[in-house]
Amino acid sequence: FITHLPNETAFAIWDRIMQQGITVMFEVGVALFRMHETSLYEIHDAIDLISFINKKIAALFDPHVLWSWVRKLDKDKIANMRKKVSRKVEADSERRGSSILLMHLERTTKFETAELEELWAQYTSLDRFLKYGGTGLDFFMFSRLIHGIFSEWNPQQKEMMRLFQLVDTNGDGVVDFSELAKWLSVICRGSLDEKTKFCYQLFSEDATTTVGITRDEVTNMFDSVYSPHRALGFEFSAAFYVNISFEVAHTANKDVLSLLEFRDVVALQRFIIQRLKSKFPVHFTFNKKN
Repeated sequence: FITHLPNETAFAIWDRIMQQGITVMFEVGVALFRMHETSLYEIHDAIDLISFINKKIAALFDPHVLWSWVRKLDKDKIANMRKKVSRKVEADSERRGSSILLMHLERTTKFETAELEELWAQYTSLDRFLKYGGTGLDFFMFSRLIHGIFSEWNPQQKEMMRLFQLVDTNGDGVVDFSELAKWLSVICRGSLDEKTKFCYQLFSEDATTTVGITRDEVTNMFDSVYSPHRALGFEFSAAFYVNISFEVAHTANKDVLSLLEFRDVVALQRFIIQRLKSKFPVHFTFNKKN
């Protein structure tokens, strides 16, 4: 409405905005409606309403009349109404934003809409930082999530940090929902090749370079996969099985493997292949007590 006001009144409003902030715009709008409240109730057509308002404010040459109506307003009531409406607007905005995000993830992951909606609900309930303007899970909260989802796996601190860095693809120090959903898509719905590649990246410090994964790192991976069964009394020597696998895969003289060679070695371990082929459920129960 500022373009329809006479210059004297428009300039007066701008002065108040400079002094008191943008909330003056809201107060002016409410005051204008209050000035013509009785007449407005008699108008039922949107076009007639706009025409009526424009005509009235174009005749508002005396800014003092406007300020007299602004002073009559219950500022506390207006402030409470603005907070109430602001919360609703923010909630609607968040719902629209999440809907757009879920639509995008439906195209870029192997999850269905219902699965993504469930994951989103659990993610927002777990991520305490979102309630205070945060953007995702930090390392501590991410670790709790992993322990809750994969209770059998007990990774070392170094492995957990490496996992966090891999999932945090943009390197901003937190795992947002998009990053989490894409990683879970690989773990829960990914192909054998996708999961094998992820293991290669997880257990190798130099997997993204030409160095590859070392024999010791492959041993650490085998040990990590079999460790839950060792706790049940299953005797296992990771180094022994790694050496046999290296020999059968014709890589016995190598201490560093490329991704293709790593796949050949892993393919010889039936138990590991079974684990990688497993389709994890999406109905996670995040363990919040860890």
